[in-house]
Amino acid sequence: MDHSTRKTKSTKNASPQSSPPITPEVVHLDEDNSVPSSFVGLERPASRTAEKERIRKGKTQARATGGSTPASITLLQKFDEESTKRDTRFERAYIQQQELIEIEKQNYMQQQEMIEIEKHKEEERIMNTDTTNMPPSLARYYESRKASILAKMSL
Repeated sequence: MDHSTRKTKSTKNASPQSSPPITPEVVHLDEDNSVPSSFVGLERPASRTAEKERIRKGKTQARATGGSTPASITLLQKFDEESTKRDTRFERAYIQQQELIEIEKQNYMQQQEMIEIEKHKEEERIMNTDTTNMPPSLARYYESRKASILAKMSL
């Protein structure tokens, strides 16, 4: 491998030899070692564990008294209202679906009646057809159709 074509680093890594020596900085506090006056009235915010403990205590107190907090009651009422609204929507959708099914049944029955009427018209036309002037094969066809119609009618 040719070493002359290798890329060289453009920046050096920080190493203990290249870092400046660590010198302790001197911090001078006031004589009474107090915090600056801008922080005098501020309180430290509660930690996560303290807040969790407070919440746990609130839950145990609510369980001990047997009562619910007003917030939980309002949430339950809101949930109940939403569930009744959802139920009424489902009931309306069900009723509409049943009406649609009934309309489709009626349409189907009307179509079946129309098909039956057309079928009767065709049978009547075949029964009224004069076969005397027809070729013999066509006359035989019409006579067999007439016979099947008569057989069906006699049942």
